[in-house]
Amino acid sequence: IDLAGNLVLVTNFDYPNYSFYYGLAKVVKDNKTGFIGKNGKVEIPLQFQDAGDFTDILTWVKANGKYGFINLEGKIVIEPVYDLVESFTEGLACVSQKGKFGYINERGEKIIQFQFQEASSFREGLASVKQNGKYFFINKYGKRAIKSNFDFANSFYEGLARVRIDEKYGYINKRGEWI
Repeated sequence: IDLAGNLVLVTNFDYPNYSFYYGLAKVVKDNKTGFIGKNGKVEIPLQFQDAGDFTDILTWVKANGKYGFINLEGKIVIEPVYDLVESFTEGLACVSQKGKFGYINERGEKIIQFQFQEASSFREGLASVKQNGKYFFINKYGKRAIKSNFDFANSFYEGLARVRIDEKYGYINKRGEWI
């Protein structure tokens, strides 16, 4: 619907209410997910169990119960072999296999070993990970970036991350200093 209230794009999908990214919007019909262009035409066939939005030139897809990544043409560029995935941020995607999390690049190469109980996407050059029951922050080389361990840790936004030790919550900067 345009600003004047005129119907511009008519679709017959179950869930056509997704936003356009890179000219494509995710759509669902009969439990299959694909992508349409701004003209309403199917650009990537409805063939996946689920998919993310194209917030990067690759997006995740679920096929046969596993996750992989496709490009803007719909070509699978990273085979669906992962149990869980997050979208690419800062050139890396957090992925899980056999209960362990690690990171891959846009070519599907393992950059940080599968070793974490939990992991988050990179934000501002750091990612929160959990190992041996404690959270800490790593850099894009997989090295610990802040010495402290936490009982919980969120990602960094605008230079700060919310963390918890025991029952006390607070914010730290990238040097690990409490604010």
